[in-house]
Order: sequence, then structure tokens, then C-alpha cells
Amino acid sequence: YPKDSDWNGPVAMYSNAAPRDGRTITEAIQKDIDHMQGRSADIKVTDGGTTKTADGKMASLRYFTGDNFGNYEAVGYVPEDKVVVNIVLTARNKTAFEESLQPFRKLVASYRFVTDNPKIEDLPRLVREEKERTEKLQPEAKKSD
Repeated sequence: YPKDSDWNGPVAMYSNAAPRDGRTITEAIQKDIDHMQGRSADIKVTDGGTTKTADGKMASLRYFTGDNFGNYEAVGYVPEDKVVVNIVLTARNKTAFEESLQPFRKLVASYRFVTDNPKIEDLPRLVREEKERTEKLQPEAKKSD
């Protein structure tokens, strides 16, 4: 959520993952759409195109409007071998949604797969590697530490 806001504010972004269970990315997206339409029959789905992630994958974007609560959502679906990663923008009104689409696309574009077999002893190394990679891409990030 934006600075000076919280989870109950007008907009938030989060991620989760759903098992692929042998599905193609198209089938996984359709399953998610079917689930959402099962909860809100009047929901409208718009194709938001694609965005390339930091590790070179193509994230498929979908926009959702008209749910039972009046929310606006955008979901970036990133295919991995075992899961589909969902990066979600949820907004309580159209203005907040539209103002957040560019930061949402930037978040999706920043996605980079790390591992599908996490081990506690790997975490310090992974954190170091990610920090080094980020500093190479954004030298100003080092100044803010």
C-alpha cells in the first residue's frame, strides 16, 4: 500500500501463488476468472496485455471490475514450473485503480524468480545476491541503506 496508508486504504498490492497442476498459463488464468465470476457474477474481465518480468518471463495482465464490493483489480499472472504467481493490485475506486496502474506494472516488471526449493541456509545468500543485483541496476539504492 502507498506510504502513509495501510491495508484498509484505497489501494494495495500483494502477491500469491496457485499450483499449476499441469495447466497451461491460459488454463490457469481461466480458472482464476471462473473462480472470481463464481463469487461475483457481474464481474467484467479486460485483457491488460503483457509485461516482461526482470527475469525475462511474460506476465499476462487482466483487469477486473464490477465485483460485489465495487473493487477494481489488476492481476499479473507469471508462469513458473510448479505455480502461477499472481501479483495483484486491488483498489476501492476507479481513480485509485487508474493512478496505481503504472506502479503496478512496474512491480510486475520487477518480478524475478528465486527458487522453488527454499532452504533456510540459502536465505542469507539469496538476500545478498538480490541486494547486489539491485545495487548494480540502481546505484542510488545503495545510498538509502
